[in-house]
Amino acid sequence: MINSESRILKLSVALYSKAKRVCPAYSSKFSKKTYTQHQHLTILGLKKKLKTDYRGVVDLLLEMPRIQQEIGLTKMPNFTTPCKAFGRLSKLVLVVLLDLTVPDLSGTYGIDATGLTRSHISKHYVKRCKIKPKSMKTTLLVNSNSQLIVGVHATTTRKHDSKIILPVVANCTNRIDILVADKGYDDNKVREALKSVNIEPVIPYREFTELDKLANYKLDKPTYHRRVLNETVNSSIKRKYGEELVSRKWRNQKKEVYLLCILHNIERQLSVIWIGFQQSQLNYLY
Repeated sequence: MINSESRILKLSVALYSKAKRVCPAYSSKFSKKTYTQHQHLTILGLKKKLKTDYRGVVDLLLEMPRIQQEIGLTKMPNFTTPCKAFGRLSKLVLVVLLDLTVPDLSGTYGIDATGLTRSHISKHYVKRCKIKPKSMKTTLLVNSNSQLIVGVHATTTRKHDSKIILPVVANCTNRIDILVADKGYDDNKVREALKSVNIEPVIPYREFTELDKLANYKLDKPTYHRRVLNETVNSSIKRKYGEELVSRKWRNQKKEVYLLCILHNIERQLSVIWIGFQQSQLNYLY
């Protein structure tokens, strides 16, 4: 074997090491100090990666002594322990952790929204009872070159895209040179706000007049077509971690969205390192 470490082990070690840089070991001075927040975050990440529940991730972790050793887990928690830890976890910790998983990248960025399911109800039951469960509208700001997620916005309301784009971009204005988006973000106020911070918007107009058609004809098509990379990221997250948010409370569901993005960024960087390692080994052999 070229490398004896599994991807799950690498993901666990990377998530554990980054968590140690973000949050203190214990959430309170009155904590029992049996498990650290870093261990809880790693277990929660494994739960989403393995697409299982709290009982399942604890059972699987029993069969993973290498991961237990790497994260310093000497005693297995009850399945309710990570569940309660996730409820206590601050969203701000996940926001900072997401920013930590992204290097200082500049260039072209794309923004797009997707929907994540908020219920385990079967499609047959929904159709029969005529229920319309609301999805979690998730807007992702993605670097087009690395396909890393830089900004996130999650809402359960029908908030328009043009009202979401500026708050998401606000924390990343120093990184973005060109911002690509679809017609849903068509708003002159948005364009003016982006240009005021030296960001070139590549957003097509909704065609109401001949001037709109002319502006779309002059649009930089090769740059605009890089927007499909956002769809790639959306699809990748749903395929790898599932499109269902299993938490019942909407606050925890938003934290789940951030956890999905953190896992995607870490795995994306690990895959790039793994491919580069394989190529170097092949060059050495031949």
